[in-house]
Amino acid sequence: MIYVCGIESDEMEFFKSAGAARIFDKNILYYFDESCDELKLFCAGDRFTLNEDDSIVIRSSSNSRYMLAYYASMVGCVLDRPIDAIGSSMPKVKSELRRNVGENKISWFVAFSKKAVTENIDKFFYPLVYKPVSGRHGKGISLLQNQQELLTKVGEHNWKYPIFLQEFIDKKFEYRIMAFDGKIVSWAKKMLKTKSGNQFGGRRFVKRDRLHSDYVNYVRDYAKQGLVGIDIVRDRHGKIIIIEQNRAPEFSALSRALDENVADKIINGLLEN
Repeated sequence: MIYVCGIESDEMEFFKSAGAARIFDKNILYYFDESCDELKLFCAGDRFTLNEDDSIVIRSSSNSRYMLAYYASMVGCVLDRPIDAIGSSMPKVKSELRRNVGENKISWFVAFSKKAVTENIDKFFYPLVYKPVSGRHGKGISLLQNQQELLTKVGEHNWKYPIFLQEFIDKKFEYRIMAFDGKIVSWAKKMLKTKSGNQFGGRRFVKRDRLHSDYVNYVRDYAKQGLVGIDIVRDRHGKIIIIEQNRAPEFSALSRALDENVADKIINGLLEN
């Protein structure tokens, strides 16, 4: 049986038609049988029994979903992504992540403190895209033109969650690719509705018959385990750049645009495992 939790209501129709059942992960009671071969769940008035013949698709991360994944993996359930990608531990990470391009320049940067930004203030490209790690659907994203605007934004941030800073890529389109265990299961051209580049979340998916082999090979090497949604494009020098990768990508708009059930492809990938 395939189960799904942490899901948006508009996506559930796709999973239902693909034969999945929904688990509400709040206030779950967990019980193992005597042999520890099965896990029994009691939640929201429903009862579930999980074992090695079952799979779980976890659509968004939280501590409760991490616990569900952890216990389910103990009885052999197949997960749609690595368990360490499910826990909500991002704010606890202390190290700073960066990718340098050119001499002393940073193309993207994950900052966990105001100090981390100010120490690197001379190394960013401008315009610079500011993205709260906790945001979605383009909310909270800003395009910063200079150092002063960056200092103002980081001064206003409450630092409960880190921020993601990224070089602005001025493109009218990108590609959304859904991959499972290194295999591309769905993709479309993503036309941006508002302004251009990687600043805003507005988009319109357009079906295309062929994806360039460079993108295919890049994604296969990059997304080798579990489910990953990737927004990818070429920069002004022709180099392939990943705009965003998401371990719990939304796909309802993509499914409707392509007239195909992406959830069904995800479940088939789990069944193959």
